[in-house]
Amino acid sequence: MFDPSTIHWEFLKKEAKTLLKRCRAGNAEAIRRVRAQLPRLAKFDDPHVAIEIKLADIQHALAREHRYANFEHHLRNEADVVLRAAVDQLVASLPSLASQLVNTNAVMTLSSRSITSSAPFSDRMMH
Repeated sequence: MFDPSTIHWEFLKKEAKTLLKRCRAGNAEAIRRVRAQLPRLAKFDDPHVAIEIKLADIQHALAREHRYANFEHHLRNEADVVLRAAVDQLVASLPSLASQLVNTNAVMTLSSRSITSSAPFSDRMMH
């Protein structure tokens, strides 16, 4: 079984579509896999499941397989993981960005002083 925190939601969406095709084709192993996560399907025979199964059923089964209550919860968790990684990367880069900002500000300050000091005396009086 996969660690839920390492599964990318795009992969899971593709896996759901593939599993749906296999179920609709009557693949016994695929139907057994879904049925193991969705007990309500136990009362139906394989041909009936193959005809009636929907993508939402597959998504729900995969989410439960990966220990989530439902597919939406899994997608939200994946979004949280991506957001946390982005925030961590931003926080890690803050010292470098702060340094660049200080250096840029120092250069701008020096440049504005040199421009002001080279201006004619009458222009400097207006500042």
